[in-house]
Amino acid sequence: MHWKSLEEFFSMGGYAFFVWSSLGATVMAMGLEVWMVHLQRKQLKLHGSPNSQDNGNV
Repeated sequence: MHWKSLEEFFSMGGYAFFVWSSLGATVMAMGLEVWMVHLQRKQLKLHGSPNSQDNGNV
């Protein structure tokens, strides 16, 4: 697809709301995933794996 101006690119042929909101939702979901993995790794470093401690139960 060829756009004649930057404004045409950002308007996306009249579908700008759907295109940019979809892109924003995707970026937010990916950012949330990275943040949640970071928090889980941080928590595991502090408390260790729940399966790593032997509490006497078999």
